[in-house]
This record gives sequence, structure tokens and C-alpha cells, in this order.
Amino acid sequence: MTVFGYTESHQERWTISDSEASMRSPREPERCAFGHLAWLSGEILGAENRRIFSSQEIPATDVLVIAQPQRLSNGASSADADEVAAILKFVEAGAGIFIIAGHCPAGRLSVGTRLAALLGIHVTENRLFSAPAENDCLLSDSIACSSIMKHQATRGVRQIICHRGVALKCAEESLSVISTPSGETVFAISSYGSGRVAVIGSSELFALPHVGEADNAVLYLSTLAWLAGTEADRIDPAPADLVHRLVIENEYSPRTPAWAGPMPTGSVPTLSAGEVKRELLRLYRTDLDPYMQAEEFLARASLAYHDLPEFVRRKVMEFRNESNDFGALLVTGLPADPVLPPTPDEPSARPHRSTYMSEFWLAVSASSLGDQVGYAQESSGALFQNVVPTKANAASLSSQSSQVLLDLHTEVAFHPVMPDYILLYCLRPARDGDAMTLVSGTRSMLQLLPPGHRASLFRRAFRTGIDHSYGSANGHAGNGPLVCVLHGDPFDPLMRLDPDLMLGDDAEARAALAEICNASKACQAPVALARSDLLIIDNRRAVHGRSPFNAYYDGQDRWLQRSFVLRDLCRFSAHRPDGDRVIGTVFAV
Repeated sequence: MTVFGYTESHQERWTISDSEASMRSPREPERCAFGHLAWLSGEILGAENRRIFSSQEIPATDVLVIAQPQRLSNGASSADADEVAAILKFVEAGAGIFIIAGHCPAGRLSVGTRLAALLGIHVTENRLFSAPAENDCLLSDSIACSSIMKHQATRGVRQIICHRGVALKCAEESLSVISTPSGETVFAISSYGSGRVAVIGSSELFALPHVGEADNAVLYLSTLAWLAGTEADRIDPAPADLVHRLVIENEYSPRTPAWAGPMPTGSVPTLSAGEVKRELLRLYRTDLDPYMQAEEFLARASLAYHDLPEFVRRKVMEFRNESNDFGALLVTGLPADPVLPPTPDEPSARPHRSTYMSEFWLAVSASSLGDQVGYAQESSGALFQNVVPTKANAASLSSQSSQVLLDLHTEVAFHPVMPDYILLYCLRPARDGDAMTLVSGTRSMLQLLPPGHRASLFRRAFRTGIDHSYGSANGHAGNGPLVCVLHGDPFDPLMRLDPDLMLGDDAEARAALAEICNASKACQAPVALARSDLLIIDNRRAVHGRSPFNAYYDGQDRWLQRSFVLRDLCRFSAHRPDGDRVIGTVFAV
């Protein structure tokens, strides 16, 4: 059996060990995980994959993979020289070596860089960038490379997407096989004695967020097959269609890594404020009306936030900075209004109340996260909105329904100014205890997405629908802007998703959309809100919905209050025509 050995004794950025990846980066192990590559090469090429920690282990392998080492081995020059000599001897005798490079701090000469130079391919410090689009001055470090020389190492490869790469420089005996549109080499091959050499200038193109893009996975497997010696029939090259099927159709399961663990179950992370309820109750010292004196009310609430116990402020701060796998935080035990009037018949109604505890705690929480805002088309821009069931809309897909499931979705996914957080405070729970708020976190969903679909979700290939309340004639799917579902950091992306109003623009996008919708349902966690519970939802790292429930329309039905929060209100001044807290964006539909 062919053996691929992955060196892991030079602080390589990437490891094929799931447990090692989890130890290095507990919150984001994907940033150093290559376990999926070992799975693919074992599944498709029938090879055995081993971790290599010393030069004595090298002769037992057929192909040596060095995945972006961060330093020289052990930092000792004599040991480095001995190991380099052993590797050169190993390749010269007829083995293969694949050096996977990437951007490193200037002047850091790793064993991989040094080896590549000795083998006829120089890894430079020149970062690869694509030219900006017309009327754009921003460079991108994601580059589509279609200039590909026909070779066994590139069998089935039509295009790769390079990420955060560095340019290679080929000596006379080596070949530039894949180049960027500007002509810089990103993948090169060479020979050394009887052995074969391959060097690539981008390691991230093989990472989980990118391995499903274009033919990145095909390149990896075809390169290994060539290095192992396809001409001697030692191993068959990887058929591109098989790789595509495994990567796209989820025969490879991202649930395989040990660090993925079981899907989050049980309760959303909870912060209990009950033990300091008396202290919190003392903070409510206002006779202001939050509807008539909104700015002063919000200012007092913001000042009160700084008087909260430290453990409360710290927990909320951690959620703001890091979020969590659920994308939600439940705060229980907050003070409640001592006297609660009947649940209003309509969301716009304002029952008489002598205290405004719910509005106060919404405002206090909002101030810890950013700026509270309203939307002109949503309850006329109200900062505090009633969420109650109504007879007229019992079966509609709206917050006023009760008889239907509200599918998991991002709030106003079509809007250029999506709220960063949704706050839900429960004044009165559902009488039968059957109303469940559903949340599903992006980080959990990613564990279920095949790499190909995950890559597709970053494409601007999904058209959202404008909600009826925001000006759409019928609120049908696909009549809004073209967007991507995932965006931002590929290893920890943000998301916008609305299954009821979003369509994929092509077959690939439609398949990816169906896959992430299925993943959102598989990861959903139910939250039964009790009186005075406050649920904070990270609208860019989670989707939310609601189960059907019984409504009686007798003044004792479920009653929530909702607020929207932006982390930075100033950024969206162009969408606030009156300069206040109301987002007034108008849609041409």
C-alpha cells in the first residue's frame, strides 16, 4: 500500500490529526486541520496516511508532505542539516515530496522553503494578489487560476482558487505548471535524482473552507498520485468526477473530525440573573416613557448597564466578542413588571402600564451590544415592538401567526442594513407552554456542510425576496438583491439565510441552499421562554424561528417584546434620512 507521510516536527501549520487540531485551536480547529485531505487520499487513492516526526521515519513512506512549516526543526542548525540531507537522499532515491507553502513572516526560512530551493523551486516572499475590478482599488488575495499546463499532476484540473498565496520562482530544471492571470507561478514541479517534486505557494486552498472550490481537491489528489508514480502503476490517478462527487455530494462527511463532536443539544447557553435580582431591581429608577421620551430613556438604560454586576457584564461582553456555537444567549431571572395588563390584540397597541421593565432591560442589553434601531417599515420604526398572535394572521408567515411554523431565517436577510442582534423579552409565555423559539448557529451548521456546498455559499448567486411589509407587492421569493449566503472570514463566516424568500441562481446554488437549510434544521435548539427571560440572538451567526402554538385571543396569550441592535449605528448614516435611530431604506419593488 502506498504511504503518504505528513511531517509534523517543524511546527507545521497544518495537521492531519483531528485531536491535534483541536488542541492547537480549540474554538476554530479548521484553521490548522488537514484531516479531510488524509481522508480523501485514503478513500480515493487507497493510500495510508501517517504523521512523521523524525527523519528515521521518512524511508517508510512513498510521498512526503510538508504542509507549511513555521520554523526549522528543533531550531538547531546541525539537526536541520541532517534532516535536510535525509530528505534529499529520500527523494533522490525515487520518492516523491509535496511542499505546501504559504505566507510566513519576512525572513523566516523554514525547512520547507529551504528544501524547495535545494530541489529547484524557490518560495518567494511575494504575496499573490488579483488585480482590482474597474473602479475599485482593493486587491484580493483570492485568485482564480486557469493557466494550467497539461500534466499528470494536473489531471482533471481546469481551475483552482488560490488563497493567501506566495509566488514561486522556478530554476531551469523545474516547470511552472499553474500560474496566476498576471503570470506568477503558484504551482511548480521538478525532479531530483529519480524522485519527483511538487511545490505550491498556497496552503489555504486545501483547507476546509476552500478545498471544495473549483478543482482544488482534484489538484491535491492528482499531485499525490503523480508523486507516488502513476507511470509505474503504483497508484491510479484520481478521477475528477469522483473527487467532485465525494466533495459535493457529501460522501465525505465533515462530521468525521473528532473536534466536530456531537451536534449542540440541550439548552442555549444561559446567564442566570436571578441571584442578583434585587440588585438589578434597584437599577430601575426612571419614570420616563420609553415611547414618548425614547432618547432619555435609552441614555438612562445605558448608564445603568455600567452598574450591572461584573459577571453579568463579562458574560454579555464575551458573547458580543466571540458569540457561541448556538449564536444565542439566554438571560433568565430579570426583574419583571409587577402588574401586567392583558396581551394586546394588535402589535401596535400600547396597553397602559405603570412600569416599563421589559423596555428597560431590552434597552440595557442593547446598550451593551451596540445601538438600538427601528425600521421604518416595521411597526413604523418602533424601537420596542410587541410580538403577539392575531386572529387575522394566525396562519400567515409572520410574527403575528400562531398556527404555522416560522422557518429558521435571518431577520430581514434582504436588507443592506441587517440588524446584528435580535432581542426578545418575554412578558407572558404561551399558556400551554407549546411556543418554542428555535435557534440554529452558523458554526454548528458548518460541521454538516460538504466542502463544495460550503464554497458555493460564498458565491454571490442567491437572490433574496423583499418582505411584503417592506414594500414588495407580494413578498415572493427572488425579487430582491443578489447576495452570498456566507461571507467574511472563511473559517468563521457570517451568514444571511431566508428559505422562504431566497432562491439560488443556478443548480449549484440551489443545491447548496437546500443543504444549508437542512443543516440549520439538524442543528436547531428549542428555547421555551418564561416570564422575564431575555433571548439575545446574533443575527449574523444564527437563524431563528418559532414553533406553532395555541392562541386563545383572550388577553392571556404569549407576549414578547422585540428590539433590533446594530453594533455601529454611525456606519449606516446614509440609511437614516432623518438622522435618528430609524432605518428608512426604500426598496424599488
